[in-house]
Amino acid sequence: RVPGRGGEPGRGCAGATRDNILTTLLYADAESAEARKDLEERIADNRTQIDELFKKYETLISDNEDRRLFDETKRARTAFASVRTRYLDLVRQDKVEEHAKMLKETVIPSFEESVKAIDACIDYNEGLAQQVSQTSKEDARASIVLICVALGVAILIASLLIWQIVRSTTRVLCDLAGNLDLGATQTATAARQVSAAS
Repeated sequence: RVPGRGGEPGRGCAGATRDNILTTLLYADAESAEARKDLEERIADNRTQIDELFKKYETLISDNEDRRLFDETKRARTAFASVRTRYLDLVRQDKVEEHAKMLKETVIPSFEESVKAIDACIDYNEGLAQQVSQTSKEDARASIVLICVALGVAILIASLLIWQIVRSTTRVLCDLAGNLDLGATQTATAARQVSAAS
């Protein structure tokens, strides 16, 4: 797994968690049982979405620190869900003072802790992504240097081979020209001797 890839499920989870607190706050203000039922369905949908995102994220965990942060996020989410359930029960029972007190003293702090844990996971994975990005850039630069060096060596070897081929071809041609000149001289001498003898 590539480090730093857990950010996407983490952001989705943060969004669903923030929507859950909004629906929780709206629940107390709902004027009808039908409106509360719609909000409960929305909370359940968010819970399902978060569960799916947690499953995706778990496969992307890169190291022990990431595992620790994820476990902390799960713990904070479970605590928030438990507190929210008790809060919703108080709202259903019309215990206004109790649910108002619980919202202020327990629900909101539990929500903030949950968001803080999710944000810690996101921040950690963004840091890993930046490290991987930097390492990749450095590897790319090293590869370019290596390619340039290899290309330079290849050009040097090709130049030496061309020089060697030209040199040996020139030597053979010079020897051939010398032999042809010698042969022409001998032929001319022989032709003079034949001409003088006749």
